[in-house]
Amino acid sequence: MNKYQLEDRIEKLLRVYRYTRDNNIGLSVGQRICLTMERAACMRAVSKIKELGHETAVPTYRIPAELNEKVEFIDNQAQRYDRDHKERIAQASR
Repeated sequence: MNKYQLEDRIEKLLRVYRYTRDNNIGLSVGQRICLTMERAACMRAVSKIKELGHETAVPTYRIPAELNEKVEFIDNQAQRYDRDHKERIAQASR
């Protein structure tokens, strides 16, 4: 993965983590730990790219495929929630 793909992945994992934490839905404690482990692995890969000048790096940990499917589903919900929330704020400020 290149630096931008890794940063996008980190953001997605953070968004899902935040959404499930704030809404108390979707992920067990163990699943959240897995997200944190992958996020840390992606952050180390970004550091490797920056420090060593590599163009790409592979994270040393990836969440299981089944959990990744769940992350993708929840991420879609989280993005929709964020858009709706921003629209409500914009309408309220008018």
